Amino acid sequence: MLLAAGANADVPRNDGATPLWIASQMGHDHIVKVLLQNGAYVDAVRNDGATPLFKASHKGHHSVVHELLKYRPNLGLLPNGETPLHAASLFGHLPIVKQLIAAGSDLMLKNQDGLTSLQVAKQQKYVYVVEYLLEKEREIGLLCKGIAQLPRNPNMNNTPKATVS
Repeated sequence: MLLAAGANADVPRNDGATPLWIASQMGHDHIVKVLLQNGAYVDAVRNDGATPLFKASHKGHHSVVHELLKYRPNLGLLPNGETPLHAASLFGHLPIVKQLIAAGSDLMLKNQDGLTSLQVAKQQKYVYVVEYLLEKEREIGLLCKGIAQLPRNPNMNNTPKATVS
């Protein structure tokens, strides 16, 4: 009702948390959807550097993560020195890890402690997350190896061909 009357969907509390951030933390996907449809900023950052996607990933709210991903939020390193993928890996939320990887999260990014999401999951002993991230790393390695082994086409280099006049 307030949004329909023109209320600002991004007014923060003293700690910087916006209504979207709070709804994401609490797992209220239906409120997240309404706020986003009414122009809430998907990458609003709380004073501690966490975004709504980071908090939903940390708390394991997969339906909230699903809604947020529709608005192409930042999947990279956040001001808090972490990524949403690190948050999901730290707490063993495999469905969210899968969502974030499918959305394009870089599993090789290191957090403020110099750890990848895989290393974080290993420290916490989340075997299923570790196995999944290892599988994804292998896929990336095989893809890179396959690209490196492609035959070179001599006609596709950047040097101009000499022309005969």
